[in-house]
Amino acid sequence: MNQAVDEVDNFRSELQQRLEINPEDINALIHLGVLEFEHFHKSELALSLLEKAVQMDPLNVDAKFWLGMSLLFDYFEYEQAESLWKEALLIDPKRADCLSMIAWSITANKGSSHEAIKYAQQALSFAPHWPMIRCQLAELFLKLGQIERAEEEVKKAIDIPAIDDKEIVDEVQRYYECVVTGRLKDEKIGYRYLLANIKEAKDKAKKEYS
Repeated sequence: MNQAVDEVDNFRSELQQRLEINPEDINALIHLGVLEFEHFHKSELALSLLEKAVQMDPLNVDAKFWLGMSLLFDYFEYEQAESLWKEALLIDPKRADCLSMIAWSITANKGSSHEAIKYAQQALSFAPHWPMIRCQLAELFLKLGQIERAEEEVKKAIDIPAIDDKEIVDEVQRYYECVVTGRLKDEKIGYRYLLANIKEAKDKAKKEYS
């Protein structure tokens, strides 16, 4: 067993112990729920923990955010997830993660690209240093044939420096910085894929207008 796996297992054990001592430890409930959801892939357990956290603290935005993530990625419950994120935004309107994930859900559920862009742009206004949102916008602009705007967002995303791995304190933060903000991934976030699609769209447009 390598060190990274040891650290995650130890973190899980620590959270379980905290809940044994205090079953109403909201932060422990949320973090354990996220671990079970994203690392150990125990969907039912994760859902139970995160639902309990929301029930115990209905105003906890993190609990609503992660419950939405579990519902979306494990159960494909787009509307339920979006409803939770919108409830969270009533509590904290500046939560870029909730705004960005609503945009992602709309896109994944084949909703309006224009509506998704509206949410993604709101997210970007609160978190301009998150590469994932700019890549999200690039994909949406490209889908609408707005090639120059797509390329502009990718270039801006590339210019954002990645955070140092040493800043990551636990597996939950690592997942958040990889999947939600994109600040940990740098090149791996998919810049090459997006730039290749943009080049293909440019080449196609040139042929159509030549």
